[in-house]
Amino acid sequence: MSTEKLRYQPLYKQIYEIIHNRITNSVYKIDEEIPSEKALSEEFDVSISTIRQAVGLLVKEDLLIRKQGKGTFVTSNPIKLKFLGWVGEMKEGNRVIQEIIKIFEEKNANLEIEYINSSYEDIKNTYLNMVQQGNSPDIVQIDNYWTSTLASMGLLEPLDDIIPADNLAGRFPEKDLKGGMYKNELYSVAWGLGPSALIYNKKLAEKFDLNLDKRLTFDNYKQICNKVTNHPANDGVFPFGLARNMDIIYNIYTFMIGFGADIIGEKNKIVINSKNAVKAFNWLKELVDDNKIVWATDVRNLREMLVIDKLVFLEDGPWIRGILKEKTGYEKIDDYFGVIENPSRPSAKYSSFTRNHSLAISSICERKDLAAKIINSLTSDPEICNIYFKELGLIPSQKEFIITHDYKEHDYYSTFINQMKRARILNASNPLFGKALKFVADAAYNILNNGVDIEDELEEKAYYLKMLYE
Repeated sequence: MSTEKLRYQPLYKQIYEIIHNRITNSVYKIDEEIPSEKALSEEFDVSISTIRQAVGLLVKEDLLIRKQGKGTFVTSNPIKLKFLGWVGEMKEGNRVIQEIIKIFEEKNANLEIEYINSSYEDIKNTYLNMVQQGNSPDIVQIDNYWTSTLASMGLLEPLDDIIPADNLAGRFPEKDLKGGMYKNELYSVAWGLGPSALIYNKKLAEKFDLNLDKRLTFDNYKQICNKVTNHPANDGVFPFGLARNMDIIYNIYTFMIGFGADIIGEKNKIVINSKNAVKAFNWLKELVDDNKIVWATDVRNLREMLVIDKLVFLEDGPWIRGILKEKTGYEKIDDYFGVIENPSRPSAKYSSFTRNHSLAISSICERKDLAAKIINSLTSDPEICNIYFKELGLIPSQKEFIITHDYKEHDYYSTFINQMKRARILNASNPLFGKALKFVADAAYNILNNGVDIEDELEEKAYYLKMLYE
């Protein structure tokens, strides 16, 4: 008799689930005959009519086909799950996602992934529109700080009981899992970890004779920017830039953290108007006023300037490696661009934050177990991970994978891994965190570009944030 337990009523549904799982896990392979109704009734110690009901459901779902006089066979139609993401937005990313999907499907012949591409900026709206149209994806790629917003809308499925325990145990609790929580339940997990660090153009660093230690102080960074601004060989190069849109948050947030400042503190307390926040913005204001900087449309514009040798420094995540590789066509990207840890105060505990590229399961997904299986493979299968992380630049979410592979031997990865030790997750447990970021982005632009009073501006934004949060 089978050792697989029958836990739910009615009986035929229990048996349906077991046979379904055997098909999806390739125990019963495509075009292969499954055991006879008599054999299955003996295995599960139930009547043939109960087996017939269970098999009938699978036939209706086109997973099995009855052939007169021959038996019942697994159809050649794999189970399809839809995966919405932005990895395929660029040509290189699309090549990589198609390659790893092919590997997954070769290992899971009864499953098929339909990849639906979107842009990072549009993917939330794309997901919401697909849900409204009754065409929801099963798996969706999200920025980890969107988790609470989407979960509060009932659009994400809790993952604690469906992602394999060993997958969850192998992750970083504070750098990964904490960012996927909402009301003490896990709704998203990192596909790739995204600590923010300082990217620099090596050609320009050499041109201006910059001494870039692995870890700079705030004073070091200010001196280096001044050197670039005032260098006699400067022909229109900017030491750094700021975005005019929401991306300004990611340009300045590491400096705020370095001063011990934040937007939202413990227990959702508003701290944007704290003494440390005022100090951070005073320092940023001096940095902007003392240097020739560029105000760009967004971070994409700043990346373009880095590529065309008009920008020395850019605050960005490890995904920048794949982006720069595609934009430049350089195979040996490390010959042209480098990465160093963010400048900070010597006494600062943190100097960065993590914006993880995360994966979640739609609450509307009918086969959540299969969606979880895909997420498990994408984040822990060595063959898939080796391609994804090495080609696109993100940091693996599994601790063991970082240790057992050669990431720490590579300057690019080792710098981001070291930066991650001094990074903290965004405190986005409140569904209104995205709106809070917009308030702070507005404050940053008003202070650094329009010259408004720092304390007055931060007090005003704190007032509105308290109304929003409290």
